[in-house]
Amino acid sequence: MSTKTLGRLKSGEQVVDREISHIHASAKAGLAEALARIDSLGHERIKETIDLGRVIGRSNCVSTGDGDEIVFAQRVNRPGLSRFAKNREPEPTSKLTIKLHRLADGKYEVRTAYIGEAGVAEPWDEEKKSTSIPFWNAHAFCWGYEPVVVGSETEKCPW
Repeated sequence: MSTKTLGRLKSGEQVVDREISHIHASAKAGLAEALARIDSLGHERIKETIDLGRVIGRSNCVSTGDGDEIVFAQRVNRPGLSRFAKNREPEPTSKLTIKLHRLADGKYEVRTAYIGEAGVAEPWDEEKKSTSIPFWNAHAFCWGYEPVVVGSETEKCPW
């Protein structure tokens, strides 16, 4: 059961962490401030990107172009290949994305929180494939900033 209180939403509900937290370390500093800007509107699930108006970290997911060196590899604990740019570095951002689920007691639990814009499911998620391919053909993770399964790297696009 979640017990660590992280703050309150703008609408007043208490927000707690999960027992096995999925809050990225870089997101912790701005989390309480971002939560205070979210109005639940009674929703069961909330996914919001909050602009804190100042650089709060660096986003590992970047837009890509013709000059980028693209490879694919399997990130640890993921079932499929992800797109990476070998020649890119994370970019400064003022945005923090938070995903919340309402609990039976009315509190909200943070499912994830990370620096940067809201992500899109990857093409290996069959339910989201049609909407995710356009996004992931134009975005990638920066190589070297996500743990990958050794030997999974390929230049061949899997979708």
